[in-house]
Amino acid sequence: MKQQHTEAELNQKKQVQVLASGSIGMGRRLVAIEKKLNLAVEKQSEILSKEGGVSYNRAMELLEMGATIDDLVSKCGLIRAEAELISLLKQESRRNSDYH
Repeated sequence: MKQQHTEAELNQKKQVQVLASGSIGMGRRLVAIEKKLNLAVEKQSEILSKEGGVSYNRAMELLEMGATIDDLVSKCGLIRAEAELISLLKQESRRNSDYH
């Protein structure tokens, strides 16, 4: 009777060890996946910011060629507020260069 009780306890301890080991392994995998996800998000942000810079540069070029705000929205993928802001900045820069 005592031996059966001891075997049952050993069995339970082995099961707990297996579960703990599996949990640790799963935790490590989750940490690795989280690191990869964070790197992917950072790269995506870099790509989007680079693309955004190109759109703004293109918008300035189009304004110099006489484009309208609607042209900037359709050709550069800007929202109207961004296009208006770039247009205002361009006008201000023209005024400043006229005075100097």
